Amino acid sequence: MIHQPVLLKEVIEYLNLKPGDKVIDATLDGGGHSLEILKKIGPRGKILGIEWDSELLKQFELKIKSLKIKNIFILINDNYRSLIKIAQENNFI
Repeated sequence: MIHQPVLLKEVIEYLNLKPGDKVIDATLDGGGHSLEILKKIGPRGKILGIEWDSELLKQFELKIKSLKIKNIFILINDNYRSLIKIAQENNFI
């Protein structure tokens, strides 16, 4: 089963992303939104991906490693309820 990101086009349009932006995906799941965000923020951008399911996180880590874009992502195995702490620890706020 392939994960289909919900409202992907609308989310990307609403975010109005620019090259070099830093973005937090607090419910990473399969990474569909993050991979689209990457297209807008480019190689100088950063994405902080948070996922509580360690298996989903490992799968996404393998995906970005194979795409050779791992250096753009900071991946955290935690719950989005810890968002403020995680963002502070990773210089996103």
